[in-house]
Amino acid sequence: MKFWISLNRPLQSITVRLAATMLLVALVPLTGLALYNLITSENLVEEAELEKLQLLAQSTANRLDQLLVDTQRTNIVLSQDKEVQQHLLTANPQQQERYKTSILQLFRGVISANPDYAKISLLDTRGRVLVSTNREALAQDLGFRKYFQQALQGKTYISPLLHSTIGNFWAVFFAAPVRHQGKVIGVMVLSLKREAIWNSIQVSNTRNELLHWLVDTNGIIVARSDNRYFYYSLVPLSSTAATEVLAKESSKGLTHIPSLNWPEGARTITRAKRPGFAVMQVPPSNVLRAIGFAPLSVQPWVVAVDEPIQDYQVLFDALAWQNYLTLFIVSGGTVVLGLWLARSITRPLRSLSKAAQALEKNCFTPDLLQREARQQDDMGELTRVFLGMAEQVKQREAQLQQQVIKLKIEIDQEKRARQVAEITESDYFQQLRQKAKTLRQRTPSSHPFTQSDP
Repeated sequence: MKFWISLNRPLQSITVRLAATMLLVALVPLTGLALYNLITSENLVEEAELEKLQLLAQSTANRLDQLLVDTQRTNIVLSQDKEVQQHLLTANPQQQERYKTSILQLFRGVISANPDYAKISLLDTRGRVLVSTNREALAQDLGFRKYFQQALQGKTYISPLLHSTIGNFWAVFFAAPVRHQGKVIGVMVLSLKREAIWNSIQVSNTRNELLHWLVDTNGIIVARSDNRYFYYSLVPLSSTAATEVLAKESSKGLTHIPSLNWPEGARTITRAKRPGFAVMQVPPSNVLRAIGFAPLSVQPWVVAVDEPIQDYQVLFDALAWQNYLTLFIVSGGTVVLGLWLARSITRPLRSLSKAAQALEKNCFTPDLLQREARQQDDMGELTRVFLGMAEQVKQREAQLQQQVIKLKIEIDQEKRARQVAEITESDYFQQLRQKAKTLRQRTPSSHPFTQSDP
């Protein structure tokens, strides 16, 4: 019990209560504001990081678009070469051989200038290779290829990533019709190496923790910056789709297409029609990662860039520590300021309390409150009022003392008169008085007293 009493004494101090009140008044809104700022800052940081990934995906998609467009333009320029047209039109073997040598030299010059090109071939209208930088491709029949069929109809075409059995490499094939007087007389085919696409997305990989994906319209990974899971599908393909891809696209380069079993990614990335971002678990580790994605304009492909959320979680921790440090500094400052203000208020009150105790013990002097009385604030006014009150109390006390003395004298006189009256008015005193009177009347001459009776 004594412990609680001793503990409550300092808690009942005005200084402590004022300081605690100021601390609560400052900390309650400040804590709420700090939490709000922290949550808002974390959301802004996360949104900024996601937008950055989206912009990075857009930049990579634009770079790939530019690469594909430039390659297609190169192929169109080759298809418009006069010697190419003459080679397809002439039936003279000697002229064909002369044109072939010149065309092959042109093709090799283009590949020498751009190592990203795998090979360049010239096909006739039956799909037979007439001229090619790859000797193994000569006289091969490529009429079954979709890019040849599209070009034969007078359209330029960019294929998906295909596996070529001639040379055993993966590439994107660009096809353009060779026209003469508006009629298609052949097809020019230029193949872009898979490594060129991989290098394009790798250029954007400024941090090791970033992953760049390139996913085609079937949800198949055609490139990834870490060079893993190549030609994996995001979700298992249906048997029909898998058969079609293996038969027509890969040309027996693969026997099956493994899957990452990632339906959420397939819904978000493969179907993307515009740039965006998301946060989801990415297989096979199923770590939560932030993903930005953007579709290409030239091809129905989607570029995705992802990073672990732990990478910008460090920023969250820094923001949290900054808020906690600010809260701690403000709390400490509030406590110090609260104590100073509380003591500046309670110091005059303590002086007044001591003065009141001195006044009670009749040992009060105005010098006890001279410093407080000089203050020009409310406490100074209160001190001056107290000094005036103390002076009036002293004056009234002096007046009361004089009145008490006077009253005491009057009481003593009245008491003496009453005592005298009690004596003179008693029967005994009256009898004595009567006897004395009788004696005086009997012997007046012999009485020692000559004065009359009182």
